[in-house]
Amino acid sequence: MLDLGEVDYISSAGLRVVLMLAKRQKQNAGKLVLCRLQPEVHEVVDISGFLSILTVVPDRATALGLAVA
Repeated sequence: MLDLGEVDYISSAGLRVVLMLAKRQKQNAGKLVLCRLQPEVHEVVDISGFLSILTVVPDRATALGLAVA
């Protein structure tokens, strides 16, 4: 789980790190779940096309439930 609730800006380098982390988790039979994205960050993730690749949920409880499932 990656809680981005306090992040109000993400650069292309930040997106690249998130994508690398998601790929690494998948290789290890894990799953990366992002939660609490601020509207500005959510928009960047959406425009970049990452919403179709990454799991994004509104809150930590949902993220934890998905991360351990």
